Amino acid sequence: MWKRVWNFIEEILADIAAQGLLVWLKGWLSLTALALIYEWIKGRSPLEFLFLAAAVVAVFMFALNQVAAARSRWRRRTSPKTSASSDVTEPTPRFLCPRQGARESYLSWWHIPVSVDHGQIEHCTVEFWASTNPPPITLRWRSDAAVGSDEVTLLEGRTKLIPVVIRCEAGALAEPRHNNIRDGVARITGAAYLVYGEINKFRLPANQLVFKLRVRSGKKQWESQEYIMKLPESRDSNGQFVVEVWHGGRD
Repeated sequence: MWKRVWNFIEEILADIAAQGLLVWLKGWLSLTALALIYEWIKGRSPLEFLFLAAAVVAVFMFALNQVAAARSRWRRRTSPKTSASSDVTEPTPRFLCPRQGARESYLSWWHIPVSVDHGQIEHCTVEFWASTNPPPITLRWRSDAAVGSDEVTLLEGRTKLIPVVIRCEAGALAEPRHNNIRDGVARITGAAYLVYGEINKFRLPANQLVFKLRVRSGKKQWESQEYIMKLPESRDSNGQFVVEVWHGGRD
């Protein structure tokens, strides 16, 4: 309780400093005048007494108004501060469930869709990250160009696709541009593969691999949830080649 009283006194002193000593000096003189008025009204007429009573009420109301204003400022100062921008959150990428992006029957090419919850994020690049493969592999965004795009602007209401991993069934009658992957082995489709057709040196482990994607924009970055790719034997069909959201072994 004493702390609250002291805080209130500090607020009064701050109010004196804010409004000027002269205003508060006038208030003090008014209170002093009340004592003099008391001596003066002795023996005066009722009309004079009513006039002086009205003046006293006016001074009293002024004092109450100042105290109420000081209390209001004190409450605003001690209450949690909020800003006009506190309700406005920065746009954040949303990493969605993987989907197929290959048109050829002998190919399986998994893509990760990415959208934004509101607004837009400019100059977005993307990386593939797995604990078994440091450092990250630079990926590209799917676009009308065969080589994709190294960066995009994520817009609300639009979804961008990230080509992640491709697999061609062994021995398939593939187009010439897929001849270097006709061994039934999955490959990460990084920038080197899309631009130059080079096979990434990182070899995917057998059975499965848990990985994440990381989107960057300037100094900001966002990391996806974990995904898992299930990798079949080279002789198996693409029906067993699956990429999905990883729930850590939970059903």
